[in-house]
Amino acid sequence: MDVKNRGAALDRMYDALSRGDLSTMYDCFKPDARIWHCFDGIAQDRDTAFKDWQTLVAAFSERYVEDVR
Repeated sequence: MDVKNRGAALDRMYDALSRGDLSTMYDCFKPDARIWHCFDGIAQDRDTAFKDWQTLVAAFSERYVEDVR
């Protein structure tokens, strides 16, 4: 994936997260994806990460992502 498409994919993923659209968020990752946490160094599979996203969306009614690229 080239840089332009990678940026578009990230925008789609973070937009979905900010709206609480977990289906779109889930679909942004390939089935064999590993999602790495920079704060604890643990990589999760897509299904485990999805459970965490559900918890996040349930706990916070408002979410936003700030682009620092």
